[in-house]
Amino acid sequence: SDLIGLFVGLLVALTPLRDLFITTPDPLSTSTPDDLPILGFILDVTLLLGGCCVPLGLTVLGASLSRLKPGRMRPLIPTMAMITIAKLVISPCIGIMLVQFVFVQHFGWVPAQNHMLRFTLMLTSGSPTSITCFVLAQVWDRRTKNAGSEMAAIIAVKYAVSVVSLTIGSACMMYYLF
Repeated sequence: SDLIGLFVGLLVALTPLRDLFITTPDPLSTSTPDDLPILGFILDVTLLLGGCCVPLGLTVLGASLSRLKPGRMRPLIPTMAMITIAKLVISPCIGIMLVQFVFVQHFGWVPAQNHMLRFTLMLTSGSPTSITCFVLAQVWDRRTKNAGSEMAAIIAVKYAVSVVSLTIGSACMMYYLF
């Protein structure tokens, strides 16, 4: 079903059908009294529902953290440390080198004078895991024992550490780029 949605989305986005959903400079001949696209309400509803995902994901994250017992955290400490270091320290280093040496210098995919794009690509490599990974762990939690709660603990630690790591990382990246 996801593959079908992908192809339908591409079909609408890459053909004149997109004029039915969004305002474009060359709209289809169909006009409405308010000069809005005919099916624009579908996009509005989709954006509204998409805006609900983050607050609902954070609510589920909080509920899972409340189920986690402090005694169960002890075996997770080495795992949390390794995952946090890998994602928030090692991954940004790899991302910076990849952007600089592969995207900019070797292939030239990213213009060297476009500092903001380079900064965004570098910063994205060091950002913490999204709540989507946690929601997927919650789905699989029925098949395993407390995987969702453990994933919630790991994500909570990564978000806490990312406050410091993203600040230091972005300062270093800006110093390097500008």
